[in-house]
Amino acid sequence: MKHLLTIIQAGLILGKIFGWINYKWIIILLPLIICFGLLVISFIIIGIISYIEHLKLNKLLKELKVKK
Repeated sequence: MKHLLTIIQAGLILGKIFGWINYKWIIILLPLIICFGLLVISFIIIGIISYIEHLKLNKLLKELKVKK
């Protein structure tokens, strides 16, 4: 949430510098920023979970090889 506010503040500062403050763009871009942020976070979480499962599977396969 902190990063989102920073992005909005940066956009407002750039808008003041260039003189094109248009709040419609903030309203349009805000959901897109949130969606892409959630997408990236979900990919990171899925990657971590699959890596943990991969490690568990490798450990299980090593145990099976030792028992043979």
